[in-house]
Amino acid sequence: MGAYASGEFFLRRGNSSVGIGLVGLGLILFGAAIILTGQMYQLIGYDVTGLVAWAVAGTLLTYLYRSRFLFVLTVVIGGVVQGYTTGQLGAFSYAAAVLTAGGLGYYWWRRPDILLGAFWLAACSGKRAYLSGICTPKSRGFLCPLCSSTLPATGKPTAPPAARCKARP
Repeated sequence: MGAYASGEFFLRRGNSSVGIGLVGLGLILFGAAIILTGQMYQLIGYDVTGLVAWAVAGTLLTYLYRSRFLFVLTVVIGGVVQGYTTGQLGAFSYAAAVLTAGGLGYYWWRRPDILLGAFWLAACSGKRAYLSGICTPKSRGFLCPLCSSTLPATGKPTAPPAARCKARP
């Protein structure tokens, strides 16, 4: 709370760089508190609700302060959440994907910026890569457009989608 309060103090005094930096520090400390609380009380490791709450808080702060720094920080947080759920739990977090693609995508659409667009595109590409990594033979038919490239370098599909999924090792 102290980081948020001091960030707001500096923002009201006209020092936006320090103010947004302190709000970002508050967001990082919020995530650290979630993780440490989970460890202290030995909460179940396969529940990612706290990490998703961290990404939601970042998205809300991005909208509230309209900051490029908070946007980039929230993209990184979304990547951390997705990396944890995919790497440790072997599952894809659709909530983190929707927050990144939908929440931050809408922010970027309303306030276009080349740098933010690049970060957002990289985040969405990373989410697609995470989803591709967990595709199984059973899910390939359903998730085929997400699991394999739909267009090769020539720009024309070489085979029907079902054939591309079956050919993938």
